[in-house]
Amino acid sequence: GEGLKFCHFNYFGAPGEDLQSLEKLFKVMEEVEPDAFYIIYVLPALPGTPLAELARREGSIPEIGIEPVFYESPAVDDTIKDYIRQHVDKHENWFLTLDLDCLLG
Repeated sequence: GEGLKFCHFNYFGAPGEDLQSLEKLFKVMEEVEPDAFYIIYVLPALPGTPLAELARREGSIPEIGIEPVFYESPAVDDTIKDYIRQHVDKHENWFLTLDLDCLLG
């Protein structure tokens, strides 16, 4: 088509995000109709960030060094993962990124 093409990459699973916030995100994506939409439910835990400290306190990541580490919220349970997969499957241009190697380059 004509016009500027655009793609959204969205991390999901930050503290406080839940099924309701995911529903809102999907509604917005359906309204804006990006050419591609990628959703990733692990978050990069960068050294010195509040997320990295939270993840360390939860025991979900090791000490942060030079290798990238990713945080997966305990709130992102199988129900939410299934909800994400169901919505991604309904849209040919929506993608669920689970391959961390893809994120690491």
